Amino acid sequence: VSGRVLDVGGGRHARYRDLLPPGLAIESVNIDPKIEPTYVIEPGAPFPVADATYDTVLCFNTLEHIYDATGVLDEIRRVLKPGGRLVVTVPFMFRIHGHPDDYFRATPSWWQE
Repeated sequence: VSGRVLDVGGGRHARYRDLLPPGLAIESVNIDPKIEPTYVIEPGAPFPVADATYDTVLCFNTLEHIYDATGVLDEIRRVLKPGGRLVVTVPFMFRIHGHPDDYFRATPSWWQE
């Protein structure tokens, strides 16, 4: 993880924030203002940043909570610089858990497509 970073689904109060390397320029986008993201957005809204802005995009345990995950992935692609790095984790064999909802578990075949 390096350069300018966007944390999709994160914010100042994300539990993993202290595990990231120190000194990163991290911005975040989230629908939940309580986690204190840089940008609070409505579900399905575009990220309020310019194209090709970030060197790295993080998305930890978020996509399963998004009804249109492909729309969010399109936004991630849009804001990620060419040659940038995307780090994604999504539970697969984990209980259904809402925050506010839990919509899907993508298989390796889905990710490959």
